[in-house]
Amino acid sequence: MEFLVLGPEEVLSGGLPLPISAAKQRALLSMLALRSATVVSTDDLIDGLWGTRPPKTARTTVHNYVRRLRGILRPEAPALAGAELVRTAPGGYILDAPPQDVDVRRFEERVRQATAARSADDLPGASARLREAVGLWRGRAFDGTASPYLAEIEAPRLEEARLFAFESLMDVELQLGRHAEVLAELRQELDRSPLREELRAHYMVALYRSGHRAEALEVYRRGRQAFIEELGLEPSRRLRDVEHAILVDSPELKPPAAPVTLAPPRPQPVSIPRQLPPDIPWFTGREDQLRALEAWAHDPGVTGPMVITAIDGQGGIGKTALALHWAHSARDAFPDGQLYTDLGGYSAGRIATPLEALARFLSALGIPWEDVPHDLERAMGLYRTLLADRRMLIVLDNARNAEQVRPLLPGVPGCFVLVTSRDRLAGLVVRDGARPLRVDALAPAEAWALLERLVGERQVAAEPEATAELAELCGTIPLALRVAAVNALTSDSATPVADCVTRLAAEDRRLSTLSVEDDELSSLQAVFSLSYDSLSPDEQRLFRTLGLLPGPIATAGSAAALLGWDEPRARRTLRRLVAAHLLGRPGPDAYVFHDLLRIYARKCSELYDCPTERAAALARLYAHYLATADLAARLLYPEKMRVAEVEQPDPAAAPLADRGEAQDWLEREHRNLVAAVQQARERGHARTGWRLCDILRGYFWLCRTGADWISVARAGVEAARECGDVTGQAATLMSLGDAHRSLGQYDEAALHYTEMLRTARGATWPEGTAQALNSLGLVDILTGRLKEAVGRYTEALEILPDDRRWAILRVSILGNTGILNHELGALRQAEAYSSQCLVLSRSIGLRGSEGVSIGNRGEARLLLGDLDGALDDLTDALAIHRELGNRGSEAEMLRALGELHRDKGEFETALNLTRAAEVLATGIGENRVLLVRSGGSRPAAGAGPRRGGGL
Repeated sequence: MEFLVLGPEEVLSGGLPLPISAAKQRALLSMLALRSATVVSTDDLIDGLWGTRPPKTARTTVHNYVRRLRGILRPEAPALAGAELVRTAPGGYILDAPPQDVDVRRFEERVRQATAARSADDLPGASARLREAVGLWRGRAFDGTASPYLAEIEAPRLEEARLFAFESLMDVELQLGRHAEVLAELRQELDRSPLREELRAHYMVALYRSGHRAEALEVYRRGRQAFIEELGLEPSRRLRDVEHAILVDSPELKPPAAPVTLAPPRPQPVSIPRQLPPDIPWFTGREDQLRALEAWAHDPGVTGPMVITAIDGQGGIGKTALALHWAHSARDAFPDGQLYTDLGGYSAGRIATPLEALARFLSALGIPWEDVPHDLERAMGLYRTLLADRRMLIVLDNARNAEQVRPLLPGVPGCFVLVTSRDRLAGLVVRDGARPLRVDALAPAEAWALLERLVGERQVAAEPEATAELAELCGTIPLALRVAAVNALTSDSATPVADCVTRLAAEDRRLSTLSVEDDELSSLQAVFSLSYDSLSPDEQRLFRTLGLLPGPIATAGSAAALLGWDEPRARRTLRRLVAAHLLGRPGPDAYVFHDLLRIYARKCSELYDCPTERAAALARLYAHYLATADLAARLLYPEKMRVAEVEQPDPAAAPLADRGEAQDWLEREHRNLVAAVQQARERGHARTGWRLCDILRGYFWLCRTGADWISVARAGVEAARECGDVTGQAATLMSLGDAHRSLGQYDEAALHYTEMLRTARGATWPEGTAQALNSLGLVDILTGRLKEAVGRYTEALEILPDDRRWAILRVSILGNTGILNHELGALRQAEAYSSQCLVLSRSIGLRGSEGVSIGNRGEARLLLGDLDGALDDLTDALAIHRELGNRGSEAEMLRALGELHRDKGEFETALNLTRAAEVLATGIGENRVLLVRSGGSRPAAGAGPRRGGGL
């Protein structure tokens, strides 16, 4: 067993990495490995893992980490079976690993051996030992560690040791006369560490000896400039002496008389690699993608690589399964072999470098390990040379980005490359001609078929409803379906699928349920965490905070509000989350989670954000919804009465510029606003909830989504009651009454209006009292209780003072009084009231009321026989309602125009208009609009499609 820390933390058993997916477990094991065979105290482990702010449960957590590590680390020697590599010792723990099993110990031993060889004048031996030491490094020590101590203390210490060993190696190689062979290594290392003077001196000597005197002097000049700019210092005496020696062609710089050369590479055998992992036995569906791959593989015009990516992109979507299934089916088309590597772009282990992947491929192609080039350029050249004129399939699985993939692409056509990634790899598409292939969640039928294969056709047939629900709860994600199927198969229940559905039904336990015992890598949550861990801090913060959204859709505005950012910053970060396939983008400013990813985001927020931060984010979001909805209300339906307008910022900074933007914003945020009101009480924002309900009443009147409206109004009433706000209760009761009235449910509407009247009177709210009477009067008209309506309107007008502050409510009451006269048969009075209402509406800029008043007057004129005047009015009213998006009133005007053209004998036009009204009214659930006059008379009172001027 090998414990590796000179690079990403890793443990190999039999040459294969062990699955230690938890970052802090890996860090703990690294601390033990760094001091192997020595007791590491629990206090030191706690300090190393958490620094100065350990959790209260730190000791228990360390104990649990050790217990889990013991379950993973099994001694390889049969004689040690049952022994524990991590033992408990007084005060701490000890890793029983010999020095040769820990790479940092091997590194230190090779450096000591090299020092001894130099002391004995054995330069070739010193070179060999130092090369072995440097070759043990796979990147920065403890790369990606979760331990602040390892990252901030041990990693820099070991990096200094590595640089010293490398500089010693270069010194030895120059003494052996190998200046030409080490030029590339020196250049690469100096690029990474430009302030290392010893490296620069060695590079200058190597260049000079290789005949590049001018370039050696330029290396000195650039170094001097860097030292002055970065450190404020001139180069050291050592570096100045080397420059001087080059300038005067000092004999000291001449190479040794008999240079020791590196052995030339041996002739390379040619082998045919067959590296594909096994095919996926349960593979199901994906017919369109398989056909596309087949067509592209045999397209003579295809010269670039193929990219498989997922449009929704979350882990577990089945990209690797698709690639391997197709690769196995197409093996015969690639007679020169198939190469495969897991690049580890999104995995619990380390990310493979291009050079490491090339080394594996070169070995598979017959190059001995000792002859594999150590620098990327030479390895790429050899790789592409070996692939020239060969037809091979190359599968690059789990790529992180285009930069990781590009060095692995063949240099000439003939080979076919499949790349899977959670990233869109747009650069590979643009620069290298890759063809993107999107992989979504399975279609419902495919998910059903997969469950049949996993659980068994007989069991699925016995539980069809549970099977469908299970597929839905899993989001038809293949990994989630496989895990759920395993859990169902291990259930003792007579109905295992239904039992699994029951366990998944609780949202807070769904992700933990979608895991396999003793296999953390098969956990959906672990798969998601790999994507999350790859994000930048800004992206992580936005991802988890979006989990607080009450509804399903994020916009740049809501994301900015949550975090207190500006919209451009939020939009850029949202787009990066889309590119990482953690969000979908169904529209221009609409971003959505997959259901399971939303649950994961919420869990991340609970884990990483303190309650104060989460509460502040939610408060900003609700304030954003309230302010923007209020602005939209001012633009779209100023005539609709609201309890209190929201104080707006400077109009120049308003997020909505006109009516069109207001309508677009309300439609885009519709589901979020509904959810925000529904959840307001439980999230501590009851006051904002009922105020949103009050503001949205006009919007619902325009769009007529009855079920949502009733749900929002009921939630608003409960929120106002929780706040003890009597005025708010009256306002939300009005919204609930309006919602039922819009659906023709007049008895329910009357109950809510009556309660509103009682509440408004109790709150001494005269405007609310007048509006309640106004609304009850309209219900009386619609149900044929005309005498009661007369009393309501008489009382309402008596309450209203004759000043401009009450003008909007006066418009409504006058309009409804006109409707009452219409129903009483006093058509001239109805026409007069409508005209009076129209003048008042225009004087105070109420576009919606203007449309209602013109329409009411047009219907009165229609019954009076003034068909030309009616046609003008009804046509103008239709245009206004369409402009405002008032679908209910639009349907009524279409119906009235149909009646008009019928009365004129234009039956085809009448029929077309009536059908258009029917389609629109049916779509919004207002079938009452379809009741029309027959035989030239008005419909019976209470059945007719009368519009109210209610606010």
